[in-house]
Amino acid sequence: SNLAWKHSQNVSFRKGSIFNIPAKDKEFDVVICSNLLMHVPTIVKPISELVRITKRQIIIRTYIGYKSFKVQEVKNNSFWPNCSITPEDEFDDEGIPKFFEYENIWSQTYFEHVVNRFAPKSQISFIKDNFFDTNAIEKTAKEESLPNPTRILGDFQIFDYLILPYYFVIIDLN
Repeated sequence: SNLAWKHSQNVSFRKGSIFNIPAKDKEFDVVICSNLLMHVPTIVKPISELVRITKRQIIIRTYIGYKSFKVQEVKNNSFWPNCSITPEDEFDDEGIPKFFEYENIWSQTYFEHVVNRFAPKSQISFIKDNFFDTNAIEKTAKEESLPNPTRILGDFQIFDYLILPYYFVIIDLN
């Protein structure tokens, strides 16, 4: 977020969609995408956009597993302050959630396949993220006035009911 960079001099931000990034082809040497790809319904267009705007290296932090899961975390206003849906009204009569956030886990094999569609000569590395600071996670949630469902168990982060394997995916394009 902009809070992390508020004291930096040579930093600028652009708002846009991961599905249509407002940048020129190969505009950036290095691009970082952190904690986003697990929250979108597909990674195909986002990965193609990241490859399109990057010259050398893409660094992604997301959930990676040995198999993929499509997960919808249904939200209501009893625990999520930015939601107007009540606990009694979470789903429509067809069982479709009225307000949810994706918490998808992509398999390493699928992730590599998608990257290779758009950058077939790239080198891809998966590095397990066990570099986190529990206190920093709590502090950030407090500063941004958000509920913090993240807990630590060994070298895994637990997100509510999910033990999620966060990874840094390093994509070297050259």
